[in-house]
Amino acid sequence: MRNFRIECREEFVEWISGLGFTQSVTLAFNRDITRSGAEYKLKKLHEQLDRLALQVSSAKLGLIAAPVLSIALIEHPTSNLHIHMLWHAPQFEEKLVKAMPRIWKKLMPKGNAKNRAIVPNDPIYRYVTKELTADSYILS
Repeated sequence: MRNFRIECREEFVEWISGLGFTQSVTLAFNRDITRSGAEYKLKKLHEQLDRLALQVSSAKLGLIAAPVLSIALIEHPTSNLHIHMLWHAPQFEEKLVKAMPRIWKKLMPKGNAKNRAIVPNDPIYRYVTKELTADSYILS
């Protein structure tokens, strides 16, 4: 007997592992927050990362900043809500990696952001999809 949920997850893992993500970050809120509140904070994080990339590119004449590309997966929406975000910044990634925890702390003073590089054959894709549902992910 086929398990539709497992098959969908496998297809999803195959899809996202081919998107070229180079970084993984876990965004913890460390306080009660609604899903819509978490999505709002995620949107603000993206705005700050894109703004920083734009500032850096304008300081380097002739460069145009590309937006941060990501997929965010929400875990435990009813208890200990946190987000696993896979991301890639086509330019200035090192600068954005360093800025991520500071930006997140400003948005969520009690929260934390733990970032790490994604390596070839990384198990992160399976890990972040362990609670995959039709509405548990957000594309940038």
